[in-house]
Amino acid sequence: MPSEFARQSNPSIDGFQFMVQSDTESSIDTSAGTSYTSNDEDENPNPLEERAHHSDNEAGGMIPSASRFNAVDYLINSLYNSLDSVELDQSLVQQSQISGEMNNTANEISKTIKELKQSLQEHIEKYEKLKKRIIPEIIANLNQSSKISKKLAVKMKTQYPVEYSKSKDKVLNRLTDEEQDLYI
Repeated sequence: MPSEFARQSNPSIDGFQFMVQSDTESSIDTSAGTSYTSNDEDENPNPLEERAHHSDNEAGGMIPSASRFNAVDYLINSLYNSLDSVELDQSLVQQSQISGEMNNTANEISKTIKELKQSLQEHIEKYEKLKKRIIPEIIANLNQSSKISKKLAVKMKTQYPVEYSKSKDKVLNRLTDEEQDLYI
């Protein structure tokens, strides 16, 4: 940003520009001068001087012509004085960085939430499948295996009673092969 206007430490408005000067005597003289008749011209010898004095009061006797108020300059100076561009740029950069980080974090959180919802839904579906289909199949298989093992145990008792008895002792007593040779 070009720095056409230097930063000023003085106020942007000069109070003396708006000060009303006390010209009450000259306005009384002017009003009295207009009521003069041609007979009174002896008291006021130079009517041109009176006209110039009167026009100064009307045209800007309160504000000198060299220091008239310029609204554009005032506005520009006020803006430059109130906003230091370096500080403004730094604050905008910080604000942009923080905003970017917040947006990035919000996007990551949103993405993580979506992934968690999807994963949770998959786990729920797997649990429902396990509960409704796989567990009943396992229970049915266990029941069927139990029935088969009971039938085989009964068949082994009847057909091979000695071997069945030795194997039962071995399992119940947890005998090793060396200990088993002692019972033979």
